[in-house]
Amino acid sequence: MFSELALITGVVGFFIASYTDIKKHEVSEKLVYSMIVIGIFLHLFESISTQDYSLFTHALTVAFICFAFSFFLYKIGVWASGDVFMFTALGATIPSFRTIIFFPFYSLAVALLLVFPFTIAYTMIGVFKEKKLRKEFFEKFQKKELIVSVVVLFVFGLVKSSFAEALLVFLSIVIFSVFITSFKIARGKVFVEKKRVSELFEGDIPAKTVVIIKGRARLVKPSPLRHYDGRVLVDALNSDGLTKQQIRELKKIGVKHLEVKKTVPFVPIFTAGIVTTILLQMLLNA
Repeated sequence: MFSELALITGVVGFFIASYTDIKKHEVSEKLVYSMIVIGIFLHLFESISTQDYSLFTHALTVAFICFAFSFFLYKIGVWASGDVFMFTALGATIPSFRTIIFFPFYSLAVALLLVFPFTIAYTMIGVFKEKKLRKEFFEKFQKKELIVSVVVLFVFGLVKSSFAEALLVFLSIVIFSVFITSFKIARGKVFVEKKRVSELFEGDIPAKTVVIIKGRARLVKPSPLRHYDGRVLVDALNSDGLTKQQIRELKKIGVKHLEVKKTVPFVPIFTAGIVTTILLQMLLNA
């Protein structure tokens, strides 16, 4: 009973968080912390009622692993701080589901699989719809990748004696090479937009780090290993984005424009992964 309540708490909490993430580009800290506390206590009550304390220890363990994993992603600039606690909340409310022992990681994988086709389509369209980027693509596309693909096609065909299988491998390599080349171009031109500093919002993620050297601002390519001579005003590797104070300072020192990364709300994507994983488990184990 208490485990089912924890499951409902997790799903409902993520739906509420998805709504606020889409609407306001933020998630209430009270909601997230409440989910963590309620989830842990519900699993404790479940353990007490069943005299099986492995349920409680498993929930604690999964929540801790989720926190450690997401905190690492936060430190390297992949996730924002809010994502860390959302993932921890999932571990606290739905640590497992039926045969899935580590539910949060399965649902994360499903979420990424759901969004991957859209990422490919967005990348390819963004590159090929502009003449300048199309030209850059054909200049950067490596001919050696095609040569390797042809060799693989020939060798695989000899070994397997199946032209269909060999052709499938060949096409897979070519498509993957096209996507990687497109992504490298899109990363700096399709996935970013130039904004006036006066149009910046709190939470916008800059594409370049802003360093103050002798009172002047310099825009530099972000790197976790790079040492900057001046004061770092804006760190592009900070996934929490710009603060109001930073925006005021950018205006004060005379920065007119800043490139920011185009982002999509992550929580709704994650919620879709959670729901899809639950439904698949129910269908497969009906």
